[in-house]
Amino acid sequence: MRECMLRCSGIVIFAIFMCHLTILLHYIEPLIENRWRNESERELPFKFYSDLPITLSPWFEILFVIQILTSYPNCCCYFCFDNFLCQMNLTAVGLFMILHKEIREICDDDPNSLCQSSEDNVRLKFIECVRRHQQLIAWVEELNEIYRGLTLGVVILLSILICLELLQLMLFAGKNTMFTFHYFIYAGGSAIQLYFYTMTCDNLTGVSLAVSDAAYDVRWFSIKSERSKNQLVKDLSMIIIRSQKACSLTVGKFSPVTLQTFTSISNTLSIYIKTNTGSTLSVDLDPKWDIKNVKEVISGRIGLAPEDIKIIFAGKELHNSTIIEECDLGQQSILHAVKNPPRRLKSTLNAQRISESLAESLELNESGSKPLNETLTDLPLNEGETTEVVESPEPRGKRAHFYVYCAAPCKSIEPGKLRVRCSSCGSGAVTVDRDPQSWPDVLLSNRITVHCENDSCDLSPDSQIPYAHFFFKCGNHPSRGENDEAIPLYHIRPNLRRVPCLACTDAKDVVLVFPCEAAHVTCLDCFKDYCNVKLGERGFEFDGSNGYYTLPCPAGCENSFIREVHHFRLLDQHQYEQYQRFGAEEYVLRVGGLLCPQPDCGMGIIPPEPVDPGDAEACRKIQCIGGCGYVFCRRCLSGYHLGDCGHAEKINSNAQGRGGYSVDPDRAKDAKWDEASKKVIQKSTKPCPKCRTPTERDGGCMHMKGFLVLFLTLRTAMAPRPGDSWAVILTAFFLKSCGFWPADSEYGKKIMDFLMFYTISGVLCSIGVVAVDVYKSYSDDFDRFLYCSLIIFTAGFGFFKLIYFYVKRKQLLTVISHAKDYFWNVDYDDYGSAVMKKCMLRGTGIVSFAVFMCYLTMLLHYIEPLIENRGRNESDRELPFRFYSDLPISLSPWFEILFATQIIVSYPNCAAYFCFDNLLCQMNITAVGLFIILHKEMREICDDDQNVSSVSNEPNARIRLIRCVQKHQQLISCIENINDLYRSETLGVVILLSLVICLEMFQIMVSTDNNPMYTFHYCVYAGGSMTQLYFYTMTCDNLTEASVALSDAAYDARWFLMESGRSKNFLVKDLSMVIMRSQKACSLTVGGFSPVTLQTFTSICNTAFSFLTLMRQSLQKNV
Repeated sequence: MRECMLRCSGIVIFAIFMCHLTILLHYIEPLIENRWRNESERELPFKFYSDLPITLSPWFEILFVIQILTSYPNCCCYFCFDNFLCQMNLTAVGLFMILHKEIREICDDDPNSLCQSSEDNVRLKFIECVRRHQQLIAWVEELNEIYRGLTLGVVILLSILICLELLQLMLFAGKNTMFTFHYFIYAGGSAIQLYFYTMTCDNLTGVSLAVSDAAYDVRWFSIKSERSKNQLVKDLSMIIIRSQKACSLTVGKFSPVTLQTFTSISNTLSIYIKTNTGSTLSVDLDPKWDIKNVKEVISGRIGLAPEDIKIIFAGKELHNSTIIEECDLGQQSILHAVKNPPRRLKSTLNAQRISESLAESLELNESGSKPLNETLTDLPLNEGETTEVVESPEPRGKRAHFYVYCAAPCKSIEPGKLRVRCSSCGSGAVTVDRDPQSWPDVLLSNRITVHCENDSCDLSPDSQIPYAHFFFKCGNHPSRGENDEAIPLYHIRPNLRRVPCLACTDAKDVVLVFPCEAAHVTCLDCFKDYCNVKLGERGFEFDGSNGYYTLPCPAGCENSFIREVHHFRLLDQHQYEQYQRFGAEEYVLRVGGLLCPQPDCGMGIIPPEPVDPGDAEACRKIQCIGGCGYVFCRRCLSGYHLGDCGHAEKINSNAQGRGGYSVDPDRAKDAKWDEASKKVIQKSTKPCPKCRTPTERDGGCMHMKGFLVLFLTLRTAMAPRPGDSWAVILTAFFLKSCGFWPADSEYGKKIMDFLMFYTISGVLCSIGVVAVDVYKSYSDDFDRFLYCSLIIFTAGFGFFKLIYFYVKRKQLLTVISHAKDYFWNVDYDDYGSAVMKKCMLRGTGIVSFAVFMCYLTMLLHYIEPLIENRGRNESDRELPFRFYSDLPISLSPWFEILFATQIIVSYPNCAAYFCFDNLLCQMNITAVGLFIILHKEMREICDDDQNVSSVSNEPNARIRLIRCVQKHQQLISCIENINDLYRSETLGVVILLSLVICLEMFQIMVSTDNNPMYTFHYCVYAGGSMTQLYFYTMTCDNLTEASVALSDAAYDARWFLMESGRSKNFLVKDLSMVIMRSQKACSLTVGGFSPVTLQTFTSICNTAFSFLTLMRQSLQKNV
């Protein structure tokens, strides 16, 4: 702690010094400038505009002192909160380092000795270490919650401030020494402050990850008791698993604060360099550098001269002239730095050996200067094939040579990077003796020899020659270490030869090549169609050599099966799951099994051999074990029966209802609307004041209008259920106004259909009216054209959502009904009610703001013509939306009729624009609340009723864990259903909102109308769209974060207090399962491309601003 406090003292003192020096220069500069000036020309530290004679005494001295007193607090405000965060970070770093030492010594009585401690003390020390670890994690999370928004502001504002300070420094450099020094202090102080800020956060992240290293360093192998040793190893595994998730502060939840945050202000590349001694260096490089610069940077850190260093990457030595950006390096990639062997040339070397050495050197300079991923453009699928070198018109840095399936985190097919390591020691510091000539050289082992530079490489006794082990990495995400591998898809290739597709005859950039003799080529879109057709026909064929179902070449070629089934990941997720289910079902039937005939089951059953083969009844009786438990006849697949199957069919035919529809009499008894159901209806509903129809608390009847709705909602606003909150009430109201809400009666369904027809018709009429205005103003009035185009896009945005959810109306109503039954109209305990109330308050704020901004935008459309028409004649009056007609529409009563008609017709555009997004935000916030409740239940599975931390409740721990796992599985299933519903809609939101925001910003920048009302209208337009997008992505990001945080809750359970070794082992295994599943976030996706997070918000804004720049440049060229 003393070392940490010394570091902190240096940081705090330096920050105070730089900040006070900067403000002091503000006071010194006018004193120096005023030395030879008259009183009337004297200047204050900060200019002050007044009619008083402020340059004369005593006004000048008074104002000078006042400005010093009033400006001094700016210093404290500027650095005090950042200093406090640095202090907290370094304190946490010190506590983590102490924890490292305590964890390492849990098996030692004396830290300096190797003697074994008693096993009882080991358990007590371990429990204390886990408690401290949990306390530190909770403390860092609370600190992140406090500083999250401030950190986002610090990063943004300091980036702008450093930019302005450097610009100021360049403009005034050499003109005035004092001002130049002042700006230099400004820029240097800001940059160093940002460095200290990010460095302390990065240190915190590093020491939290190092807990896993400390857990591994424990002398667990010194415990003699095998039982105690196994228990300790499992407990330490829990710590290692949890420590893989760093405790870090975040930039407004966008990304963790590390030193990369500091370097992200400049264009730098963060990579790791490993030496052959086992040490790892973190280096930030400029992509424009060459390898010679890299050697000079790392030479001092590894103690070697630059000429004695050899840089190896992807199986090749990188030479001094190689540029970094040409090596296909991504963030956090790994280079290997090894020592060059001493160059000794014997005098007896003959001329032939000298020439051979020069030839090898020349070959190395030509082929070895680039990694394998850049030198290999296309590989033949089979040995013996030759491929001519075809250069692509694209630059090398942008061309994908290989394609892989990335299982995590991308979960999609991405461009791949070829990498190589030693098959014996796993080191990447190897150079291949020859390049791969075909895919078998890459996929099969012991094909190509390498020269391994690892000093500790242990070759196997069978072979003293090191061989290459090739593997692939995903090129879409930053490297996650040497074990980050992806599955190669060797049938997918870049179409360098421009071969046309066998189906559509288009020459696409990326194609799939079948392994037939003719090597037929198909584009990826046609391959998807081919798979979909075969999937619908159940036409996948069994490959006996590999043992799975696949597809051959569509041209009917022999030996053309696709060998790697991950190629079918090109299909959508549900289609790929259907393919897997098809393969499993066909395999069960192929080996003589059966599929359970019960609806919604379909369990594959391989019947065991009967005890008595002569017993026909025993052979026919099959039970669905592991599934629904249904017992059925093997021959007729009906319920198990005695006698022949014809008699059973007769019995079943008697159970048929009207029209041949099969009805089970026992189930018909259970399907009656009995008195118990009526009591439930009376308890959970209220009668409509007019028709006495039972109405749900968060719903309503079509007779409830005006003050009745207000009266009932005010009565239920304070109810403890989430369904009675304003957030759900407003969401339900606007969804009902669009016709998308579950109805309990046929009359209600008709009303919903009418409202949906009214909404779609109103939006279509609005688009038609404004489209005519766009056509009329295209060549005459550019401002009017932009204004109408913006309205068209906005209305089209709402129309897209209406049509999309009209197609998926049944699925949407199912999701809403599920939320009403299981989330909103449910009674929670005290903690659950408090959490859901907090979540509903957030939802109410989001929904209310969205409603306010949208209706304010629409209201301004109606107010603007009223203001403009005040001093005009009747013949000059304007409607909210221009209407072209030969009728005298500007005269009464036509004008008033059309004005009211346009209000009625355009009103549905508001609800269609935001109601579906509000529902998604509401569902996300509800799921976040349920996850938070689940966190608490997971943490308390080992607590007794009195919540005493020293006593565990072993008998109930497993029951509580099972209940938590069931709730977790239900939440995962619900979120997957929501994602399936909103996946394509989210893609449309991302694309259309990018265009809408771009048009809105463009309208503000180029509008020639100086009317403040129109400017305010455009600002409301742009602000509302960006705020809506932020809320949309923020709630999705909160859902992702809450689902991942379940792993922390599982680790925080007091599993270490379990006294029974057997119960503890089971609990640790079960919690490990929960932790591993929780590492895969429950998130919504943008059309299946990427998860919706706050980074989606920034990417949309970047896209919108990019479009804006292009539009401005195009406009300037035309002007």
